[in-house]
Amino acid sequence: MERSVVNKSGTIYFMRCIIREMEPSDFPKIIMLLSQLEGVRVHPSENQEWHNSFIVKNKGLCFIASMAEQIVGCIYCGNDGRRATIYHLGVMREHQLSGVGRKLMETLEKQLKSTNIKRAQLVVVKTNQSAIQFYIKNHWQLREDLAFMVKDLD
Repeated sequence: MERSVVNKSGTIYFMRCIIREMEPSDFPKIIMLLSQLEGVRVHPSENQEWHNSFIVKNKGLCFIASMAEQIVGCIYCGNDGRRATIYHLGVMREHQLSGVGRKLMETLEKQLKSTNIKRAQLVVVKTNQSAIQFYIKNHWQLREDLAFMVKDLD
């Protein structure tokens, strides 16, 4: 049976894994983690300055998972007051299928519910079938009726 404990600072202990809010100093380890994951794309503009600004604007919605001082997972989320957007969820390959990604999602979803956010959305690269299956298993719905569009403004 899995067991989680939350201390007074809000840090969650899950198995040997600690879930806590992101800090500015986490960025180098997070970017290294995300850059090593197949199917995860990090935009060049997602630098230390972006990270610092994002976690301030979205306080309480960005978390890391660590084991023995090593970051093994992370989740970046923002919201517009009505719905949340998950920008990145990444778990180190050797910790995938261990419950770390699920615990990061559960932590985020609990926080979103506490702020009265009713819907969350995310985008997955179509070829990242393991991520798509992860989300489906965790009760996300695949929307085949929408087209995702972008425009670079620089």
